[in-house]
Amino acid sequence: MLHGYGANGADLRGVAQSIAQALPDTVFLLPDGIKPLPGSPDGRQWFPLADSDDSLRRTGLRHAAAQLGPWIDHELHTRALARSRLGLVGFSQGAMLALDLGLHLNPAPAGVVSLSGRLIDDTAPSASPAPTLIVHGTRDERIPVAAAREAIARLGQLHIRTESLILPGVGHTITPQGIAAAGAFLHGLWP
Repeated sequence: MLHGYGANGADLRGVAQSIAQALPDTVFLLPDGIKPLPGSPDGRQWFPLADSDDSLRRTGLRHAAAQLGPWIDHELHTRALARSRLGLVGFSQGAMLALDLGLHLNPAPAGVVSLSGRLIDDTAPSASPAPTLIVHGTRDERIPVAAAREAIARLGQLHIRTESLILPGVGHTITPQGIAAAGAFLHGLWP
């Protein structure tokens, strides 16, 4: 599970505990972002966001993915698990990274859940990108719902199995409905 900008892995502990009810035999890993957030003693980031455009975000995203990918592989190897047993869940900036890893890791993870995120880099996807669930609120002021709709359309163009849950009146947050949808989606990935 990949946290949002300025948070840390512990920020998603409650979400992991809720999803675990649908997936009792699952290990949840909550890594901290690879970079400290200036001015915040506990805040982390996967890549810088402030005053950046999409080309700078892509560069930061590529760097974060290059660092997180080997860490994920190490954690899977430690548990004798194949990447086909990996589900990525991300919120906000963590969702951007989860979507990227789901598109570009080869072999791909079993699936990706994007909570209030956006697709930054859809170039050169792997041969079999991960199925994806996109959950987004219509009143999200940080990442407008248009970003979710664009991601859904683009993933469809890439022939990636994509499910979505657009939540009317919901802002930039993780809701019980989003958690339930994530749990159901992940549960359906592993027979």
